[in-house]
Amino acid sequence: MLILSGARQGEIVNKKMISSLLGASLSKFFNRIPTGRILNRLTHDLRELDEAIGPAIGGLLVCVFQMLGTIAICIYSSTPYLVIPILVMAYACIRLKNYYLSTQREVSRIEKITNSPIINGFVSALASL
Repeated sequence: MLILSGARQGEIVNKKMISSLLGASLSKFFNRIPTGRILNRLTHDLRELDEAIGPAIGGLLVCVFQMLGTIAICIYSSTPYLVIPILVMAYACIRLKNYYLSTQREVSRIEKITNSPIINGFVSALASL
């Protein structure tokens, strides 16, 4: 089910990205952003959808159900006061996640900027042939 839904989602996203690119203004978008950066973004996003999203969602569901089962057993077998440390840990995890995502977003942006000139040069070389 995850593989089929991932393939279907990839097809939907691909159609939306291509239609958005075809409808983009030449002067506002294509003259301002290098072709290499556009291709890099397209291929990276589609690769992530095809290869990473399905297994990641499957792993997430497994972890969530294991965690909920463990918490339910812990609360059932001990006192209800165990909920307080669980809530504190959940809050700490959410704060850590937000910090990690902001850092990861910045690193990803820097990586894309450094990869873009390579792909842009490759596209220019192909265009000159």
